[in-house]
Amino acid sequence: MFRFSGRLRGRLFVIPILVLIGSVYVAAAADGPGLSLAEVQRLAVERQPLLEGLSAQVAAARERAVSARQLPDPQLKLGVQNLPADSADAWRLNRDSMTQSTVGLAQEFPLAGKRELKSQAEALKAAAGEAELSAVTRGTERDAGLAFLDLLHPHHGALLVQAQIVEAQRALAAAEIAYRDGQRGQGDVLAARAAVAVLEDKAAEYGQTYAAARETLGRWIGPVPADAAPDEPMLPPLPPLVTLLDELSRHPETLAANRDVDRAEVEMRLARKSRQPDFNVELDYAYRGDYSDMVSLQVAIPLPIFAANRQDRDIAAARSELDAQQAMREDLHRRLSAELSSMYREWQSLGTRIDRYQATVLPPLAARVEATLAEYRGGTGTFAAVLDSRQALLDAELALLELHL
Repeated sequence: MFRFSGRLRGRLFVIPILVLIGSVYVAAAADGPGLSLAEVQRLAVERQPLLEGLSAQVAAARERAVSARQLPDPQLKLGVQNLPADSADAWRLNRDSMTQSTVGLAQEFPLAGKRELKSQAEALKAAAGEAELSAVTRGTERDAGLAFLDLLHPHHGALLVQAQIVEAQRALAAAEIAYRDGQRGQGDVLAARAAVAVLEDKAAEYGQTYAAARETLGRWIGPVPADAAPDEPMLPPLPPLVTLLDELSRHPETLAANRDVDRAEVEMRLARKSRQPDFNVELDYAYRGDYSDMVSLQVAIPLPIFAANRQDRDIAAARSELDAQQAMREDLHRRLSAELSSMYREWQSLGTRIDRYQATVLPPLAARVEATLAEYRGGTGTFAAVLDSRQALLDAELALLELHL
């Protein structure tokens, strides 16, 4: 079974939601070099040995469903009866008229209804296995997709910081020129150098984070090249919440729970049929040498005379198991509905915050950078104000990136 990831990822939160409802997510990846979300998910599924094991278990359950419908194998019986043991004729087969060599066939005949119910139970196990296989497949796609998305944050963060490094290096060069010309003090040069160093350290931090994310992704698809550049996935629009809630009925965990309930119902019907005894038939042929050969036919029928402590108990146990499976299915539905609703609301909230950042936070911060830079060039501002404004803009851009990813 798989569970939701607790980390929300802004608009990219579409991926775990689509996995939740059981839809197949395919990202539109651009042609050319790079690492796409769709390719990562495909490779993760192809290289997941657990999926092969689950598929084999499903195949085994299908085979057992066919076997359970058949009659048990007949038994070939060979023996000697009434052989003398303590007289002059002891251990001799041809000296006593009662001695006989026998060969026979015995066949058990379980009721056809029982065999059919056992076959149905095995078929439902196969169906539950298929649902679990689907759940693990979707979970693998989800986890590999989230590992891929973990590359995007340090990748884009490094790009933002690198752009700031370029601007900081230009500012350093300008401060050094102004210092040599006697227009500015040495403090501006030192501040500019410190700003470049801080940004370079931030870039190194993102590089370290990116390397760790590549190792994590390698758990799903194998080694990831150090220069791999993740492509930005093209995400489909998210359906309304009511649509997603309706789709929970197709969630792999829900399908597996339904099969468990169905199997418990079949097993309860099978327990009730235990009141109807099966029977055995045995046919023997006895060879007696100089005497007449004998043929015997026997029919054995179990007598359920202790039903109160056997069959009735089995029926009660099957009833309790059915109640348990139904309760677990209801609990699963409530949990999935609550998690989906909660994550959907958080996703909406993140969307609102992203729009707010783009509309009301970043524009004035960018304008502040331009204003402080103009004031510094005009001789009315300070270099510290320029650095502060750029740092504030970078912090806001990184915060927006965090909301997206």
